[in-house]
This record gives sequence, C-alpha cells and structure tokens, in this order.
Amino acid sequence: PRSTLFPYTTLFRSVVVVGAGIAGLSAGLEAARNGAIVTVIEMGSVFGGASILSGGNVSIVATSFQKQHGIRDTPELAFRDYVAWGEDVNQDWVRYYVNHSATEVYDWLTSLGVKFEGLSQPPGNSVPRGHTVPGRGVGLVVPLFQASARHPRIRFEWNAKAKALVLENGQVTGLKIEELRTGSVRTIRADAVVLATGGFQGNLAMVREFWPDELPLPSRILTGTGIHSVGSGHEMARQAGAAFQNMTHQWNYALGLPDPRDP
Repeated sequence: PRSTLFPYTTLFRSVVVVGAGIAGLSAGLEAARNGAIVTVIEMGSVFGGASILSGGNVSIVATSFQKQHGIRDTPELAFRDYVAWGEDVNQDWVRYYVNHSATEVYDWLTSLGVKFEGLSQPPGNSVPRGHTVPGRGVGLVVPLFQASARHPRIRFEWNAKAKALVLENGQVTGLKIEELRTGSVRTIRADAVVLATGGFQGNLAMVREFWPDELPLPSRILTGTGIHSVGSGHEMARQAGAAFQNMTHQWNYALGLPDPRDP
C-alpha cells in the first residue's frame, strides 16, 4: 500500500536523500517502496547520525501497546496536550499526527521489527505516550537501516558530503557531492532531493544567528549535539533560495560539560 505520510514520493522516478539518520532512512525507504530509485548520501562511514545516539523515545498516540498496559489514550486528549504545551503549533499538523501516528509511526515501525519495551510520561502529557525501545536509539534505527539495505531500489554512498543543490530554471535537479576519501566532486541527478541532515546545534554561529529575540544571548554557549549537526542542509537550502521557518524554536540544553581541553 502507498503511504499517506509521504505521498509525494509517487511523483518521482529518482530520489536522492542526504543523511542516513532516522529521517533520511524513513524517507528513503518510503520513496523506494513507492517505486523510486533512491540514493542515500551519508558523510559518515556508518548509518545512524544523531538518531542512533538518542534515547529512542517516540511519542505516539492511542497505540495497541498503550492498551496492553492499561493506558487509555485518545487523539483528542493528545491534541489538547500538544496544543496547550506546544509553541506556535500548526494545529492542522497536530491533528493529522494524533489521528495517524498509531498506524503511520507505531505500526510502521513494528512492521520493520522495532520492539517497544516501556512507556514514559514526559511533562505536558496527560498519559504515558512516550514509547521506549531496547537499546535506545540503536534499537530504533537499526531495523530501519536493515530494511533499507535489503531493498533493491536503495543504494548508499558513504563518506560522501553534499556540497550544493543543483538548480536548473529555478528547479532542484540534483546534488553536488564530494567524496571525502578522494576529494573528487561530482553531480548526481535526481527528480527530487530530500535534505535529512539533522539540526544546526553544532554550528554556534547559526545558534546565535537564530537566537530568540525575547531571550538574552548567553556569553558562552557549549556544543551539545551530534558532530554532523552543523546546519549543512540549512545552508544548502539557503543558497538555493529556500525560506526558513521557526528557526528560533531551538532545543538547547541548559546544562553541559565543557571540553576538558578547553581552557
């Protein structure tokens, strides 16, 4: 069956995905299942990105797992929670998510072999709906990679860094990449490019650039994120003329440990 979460993938014969974290693997797998030939570009030598270092906790609404544990959750209850605790929420998106996350996230992940072992209740949630997996981020991402690696229409290019989007007549037609081990640069043509390069919290210049106006800028900011979360996808999009939205909605940890080598 064709996914309703990624309906656009049915329009394209070829798709390039930049990033092999959970976002890139999910988009690439759905694109391939909908008939596209997919190339996943990853600047590291392994999959996972920052996702594999995460806690592996997924907020999902009204699942069979909750019911098995005696938790009564409903889309309407989750909608009220998310709108009350969210910041500048897109209510149409929230409504879609609470209505479809049980099938398009929970059922989709379990069909790939993801196992859930517990439930958590972060602040703002009326009931426990944080679904945890064994092995944290590893248990969440590895099944997605295994399914992607087995799929005949997906291929991976490791140690390859996306440099720029290729534009022709105002349309994105491909991606310029650098092979990090050889230094060679080449272009991959595609009907669509998905930028799944993660956040920008490792780029302190961007953190400062998009710091919320209503908050004082700290005199010192520590990096606390994956080594590749440097806003590379944001910069490629910006160079291609894309518009940004909600960039001041940053997630920065209030506590951190300085690098011991930093005087």
